[in-house]
Amino acid sequence: MVSENGRFDRCAGSNVRSMHLKHPAAVLSAEMGLSRRPNNRTGDIPTGQGCNVQVAVKRAGQERRVIATDSGREGHIVADDRHYMTTTDSQFGELTLVATDLGLRAVKWPAELARRVPLPDELTVAPDHPVLSAALLQLREYFDGERTEFDLLFDLRGTEFQEMAWRALGSIPYGATTTYGRQAERIGRPTATRAIGAANGRNPISIILPCHRVIGANGDLTGFAGGIDTKRRLLAFEVANT
Repeated sequence: MVSENGRFDRCAGSNVRSMHLKHPAAVLSAEMGLSRRPNNRTGDIPTGQGCNVQVAVKRAGQERRVIATDSGREGHIVADDRHYMTTTDSQFGELTLVATDLGLRAVKWPAELARRVPLPDELTVAPDHPVLSAALLQLREYFDGERTEFDLLFDLRGTEFQEMAWRALGSIPYGATTTYGRQAERIGRPTATRAIGAANGRNPISIILPCHRVIGANGDLTGFAGGIDTKRRLLAFEVANT
């Protein structure tokens, strides 16, 4: 519900992970944009490739995050954690986008459970926020069949395992599918197929981190926050534009 002061009510949130930046130049390049994944449509997740990485930096002398790195160091949340939101229509239904100053936090479907992606009680309506406007532009290009990959900053918040699973989603090529087992192998946890399914069920950034491209080992479509029919339509849409 949007209040008179332009804020949006939701439910509660937690942790953050980001890439550790060793050099100032890396911070600069990260703020300007992330490298894209290869345009590979073989159906398997490319070895050694990961999805776009979200970045935590210092702005105006204030530390926004102390980050947890790929080497396993734990992070903690500091300073402002204001969340911004907007909505957009698509041929697959209305989407709600949520972001912080660090990156995109969520892309949510209208019918999904409110607590599937924990968010703060208060969201500020801000369609012109730079993270949201970039995400809106790229999603519209995707829905128009003009974009096959995304180049955005993320502010992912989950367990270490969940975030590994979510990052791996970004390596699944457009127009292709993979299985939960292959995704588990991709993150070095080949016996964690069921845990991968649970993590994908909590994937906060639908479409952009494309959990709709993950199917059962027998080829069956499985659970999806937007619904099985939407998952089927998204896959057919991508195949048609490949």
